[in-house]
Amino acid sequence: MSEKVLKLGLSREDGWSYFLRGDNVYRRKSGVDLISYAKSELVISGLEIEDNYWYFIDKEGDISRSRRPKSPPQE
Repeated sequence: MSEKVLKLGLSREDGWSYFLRGDNVYRRKSGVDLISYAKSELVISGLEIEDNYWYFIDKEGDISRSRRPKSPPQE
């Protein structure tokens, strides 16, 4: 179960990938080396991130989160 945290309404432009890193949202041209953050553009910064949640950009282009499990999943 997830909950919306911040309504950004990012319009996903063709050829761009959006991602969260720390408390910031970035975008970069698709196909650019995933390790190289230097070629990424900052979209928004200073999100309030809590350790017990996973944060992601949902299909509407907003920030949502899901609670992390208290213990690792059993195999």
